[in-house]
Amino acid sequence: MIWAKGAALLHGVASSHGFNDGNKRTSWLLTELLFDRSDFELTLLDDDRLDDIVVNVVNGDMTQVELQDWLKARTTRR
Repeated sequence: MIWAKGAALLHGVASSHGFNDGNKRTSWLLTELLFDRSDFELTLLDDDRLDDIVVNVVNGDMTQVELQDWLKARTTRR
């Protein structure tokens, strides 16, 4: 489903270090774009710290499956 695609996209771009700078920001932007173009809306919770989530993914503290579950809990269909 869309959550698995989003998790794979964010994980892949953020972890691959394809750019000298901005890999984490780019990975989140692409993930939001994927959800938006697929008619899904991501809504962060009040206590969500997006920068911490992406850093946790890059550091290996959050697996792709955990990220998928995190995205699923914050996704609604338009």
